[in-house]
Amino acid sequence: MRLRLLPVLAVALLAAGCDSGDDALTLDAAFYTGTWGLVSVADATGDRTGQTEPLLDDLTVDFRSDGTFTLFANFTDIVNQTVRPDETITGDYQASSAARTLVLISDGVAALFQADATASNRVALTAPASIVTGVLGELPFDLQGDVTIVVQRR
Repeated sequence: MRLRLLPVLAVALLAAGCDSGDDALTLDAAFYTGTWGLVSVADATGDRTGQTEPLLDDLTVDFRSDGTFTLFANFTDIVNQTVRPDETITGDYQASSAARTLVLISDGVAALFQADATASNRVALTAPASIVTGVLGELPFDLQGDVTIVVQRR
Protein backbone atom coordinates (compact mmCIF):
# COMPACT_ATOMS: atom_id res chain seq x y z
CA MET A 1 0.00 0.00 0.00
CA ARG A 2 2.93 2.37 0.61
CA LEU A 3 3.65 2.50 -3.09
CA ARG A 4 0.06 3.45 -3.86
CA LEU A 5 0.30 6.65 -1.81
CA LEU A 6 3.72 7.71 -3.03
CA PRO A 7 2.53 9.38 -6.22
CA VAL A 8 -0.04 11.54 -4.45
CA LEU A 9 2.44 13.02 -2.43
CA ALA A 10 3.36 14.18 -4.31
CA VAL A 11 0.94 14.44 -3.77
CA ALA A 12 1.22 15.82 -2.89
CA LEU A 13 1.99 15.58 -2.17
CA LEU A 14 3.30 16.18 -3.40
CA ALA A 15 6.07 18.71 -7.68
CA ALA A 16 6.30 22.14 -8.95
CA GLY A 17 7.19 24.17 -11.91
CA CYS A 18 7.72 27.77 -12.56
CA ASP A 19 5.37 30.01 -14.47
CA SER A 20 7.54 31.38 -17.23
CA GLY A 21 6.11 34.82 -16.54
CA ASP A 22 7.21 34.89 -12.89
CA ASP A 23 10.99 34.96 -12.63
CA ALA A 24 10.82 35.41 -8.84
CA LEU A 25 9.87 31.77 -8.24
CA THR A 26 12.68 29.24 -8.20
CA LEU A 27 11.08 25.86 -7.76
CA ASP A 28 14.06 24.03 -6.35
CA ALA A 29 14.09 21.81 -3.26
CA ALA A 30 14.17 24.84 -0.94
CA PHE A 31 10.89 26.10 -2.44
CA TYR A 32 9.06 23.06 -1.08
CA THR A 33 10.36 23.19 2.47
CA GLY A 34 7.34 23.21 4.77
CA THR A 35 3.94 21.59 5.03
CA TRP A 36 1.51 21.45 2.10
CA GLY A 37 -2.14 20.34 2.05
CA LEU A 38 -4.52 19.17 -0.67
CA VAL A 39 -6.73 21.84 -2.25
CA SER A 40 -8.24 20.28 -5.37
CA VAL A 41 -8.20 17.37 -7.82
CA ALA A 42 -9.05 17.57 -11.54
CA ASP A 43 -8.71 15.18 -14.47
CA ALA A 44 -9.44 15.22 -18.19
CA THR A 45 -13.19 15.29 -17.46
CA GLY A 46 -13.05 18.29 -15.10
CA ASP A 47 -13.01 19.08 -11.38
CA ARG A 48 -13.13 15.97 -9.16
CA THR A 49 -12.62 17.69 -5.81
CA GLY A 50 -16.24 17.15 -4.74
CA GLN A 51 -15.88 13.43 -5.38
CA THR A 52 -12.59 13.03 -3.51
CA GLU A 53 -13.42 15.16 -0.46
CA PRO A 54 -15.69 12.50 1.10
CA LEU A 55 -12.74 10.05 1.03
CA LEU A 56 -10.14 12.17 2.83
CA ASP A 57 -10.21 14.11 6.07
CA ASP A 58 -6.81 15.52 5.16
CA LEU A 59 -3.80 14.91 2.94
CA THR A 60 -0.55 16.63 3.84
CA VAL A 61 3.06 16.49 2.74
CA ASP A 62 5.90 17.78 4.86
CA PHE A 63 9.07 18.59 2.91
CA ARG A 64 12.19 19.06 5.03
CA SER A 65 15.30 21.03 4.08
CA ASP A 66 17.42 17.84 4.25
CA GLY A 67 15.65 16.49 1.13
CA THR A 68 13.26 14.13 2.92
CA PHE A 69 9.46 14.12 2.97
CA THR A 70 6.56 12.63 4.90
CA LEU A 71 3.17 12.22 3.28
CA PHE A 72 0.18 11.59 5.55
CA ALA A 73 -3.17 10.50 4.13
CA ASN A 74 -5.89 10.79 6.75
CA PHE A 75 -8.83 8.91 5.25
CA THR A 76 -12.36 9.31 6.58
CA ASP A 77 -13.67 6.84 9.17
CA ILE A 78 -15.80 5.08 6.55
CA VAL A 79 -12.79 4.58 4.27
CA ASN A 80 -10.75 3.41 7.27
CA GLN A 81 -13.39 0.81 8.15
CA THR A 82 -14.10 -0.48 4.64
CA VAL A 83 -11.10 0.12 2.38
CA ARG A 84 -7.84 1.13 4.07
CA PRO A 85 -6.31 2.67 7.17
CA ASP A 86 -4.63 6.05 7.29
CA GLU A 87 -1.19 5.92 5.75
CA THR A 88 2.19 7.58 6.16
CA ILE A 89 4.89 7.45 3.49
CA THR A 90 8.42 8.70 3.95
CA GLY A 91 11.27 9.12 1.53
CA ASP A 92 13.48 11.56 -0.34
CA TYR A 93 12.58 14.22 -2.87
CA GLN A 94 14.41 16.04 -5.63
CA ALA A 95 13.17 19.14 -7.43
CA SER A 96 14.31 20.63 -10.70
CA SER A 97 13.15 24.18 -11.39
CA ALA A 98 14.57 24.00 -14.93
CA ALA A 99 12.65 20.81 -15.80
CA ARG A 100 9.57 21.83 -13.77
CA THR A 101 9.55 18.48 -11.97
CA LEU A 102 9.47 16.95 -8.53
CA VAL A 103 10.59 13.39 -7.94
CA LEU A 104 9.49 11.49 -4.83
CA ILE A 105 11.48 8.42 -3.90
CA SER A 106 10.27 5.86 -1.35
CA ASP A 107 11.25 2.22 -0.88
CA GLY A 108 13.29 2.30 -4.08
CA VAL A 109 10.41 3.55 -6.23
CA ALA A 110 10.48 7.00 -7.86
CA ALA A 111 7.41 8.98 -8.91
CA LEU A 112 7.80 11.91 -11.31
CA PHE A 113 5.42 14.88 -11.27
CA GLN A 114 5.23 17.84 -13.64
CA ALA A 115 4.49 21.05 -11.79
CA ASP A 116 3.34 24.58 -12.21
CA ALA A 117 3.36 27.36 -9.64
CA THR A 118 2.34 30.96 -10.07
CA ALA A 119 2.61 31.80 -6.35
CA SER A 120 4.91 30.79 -3.52
CA ASN A 121 2.08 29.14 -1.59
CA ARG A 122 0.34 26.99 -4.23
CA VAL A 123 1.59 24.31 -6.63
CA ALA A 124 -0.25 22.25 -9.26
CA LEU A 125 1.16 18.72 -9.62
CA THR A 126 0.29 16.64 -12.67
CA ALA A 127 0.70 12.91 -13.18
CA PRO A 128 -1.11 10.15 -15.09
CA ALA A 129 -4.38 8.92 -13.62
CA SER A 130 -2.87 5.53 -12.80
CA ILE A 131 -0.45 7.14 -10.34
CA VAL A 132 -3.11 9.19 -8.59
CA THR A 133 -5.55 6.27 -8.45
CA GLY A 134 -2.81 4.20 -6.91
CA VAL A 135 -2.46 6.78 -4.18
CA LEU A 136 -6.14 7.28 -3.45
CA GLY A 137 -6.96 3.59 -3.67
CA GLU A 138 -10.36 2.32 -4.77
CA LEU A 139 -12.56 5.20 -5.88
CA PRO A 140 -16.25 5.17 -6.79
CA PHE A 141 -15.24 6.79 -10.10
CA ASP A 142 -12.39 6.43 -12.58
CA LEU A 143 -9.92 9.24 -13.04
CA GLN A 144 -9.17 9.94 -16.71
CA GLY A 145 -6.04 11.12 -18.51
CA ASP A 146 -3.63 13.36 -16.66
CA VAL A 147 -4.67 14.32 -13.15
CA THR A 148 -3.75 17.63 -11.56
CA ILE A 149 -3.62 17.89 -7.81
CA VAL A 150 -3.24 21.35 -6.33
CA VAL A 151 -1.56 21.70 -2.94
CA GLN A 152 -1.19 24.79 -0.81
CA ARG A 153 1.39 25.74 1.79
CA ARG A 154 0.05 25.66 5.33
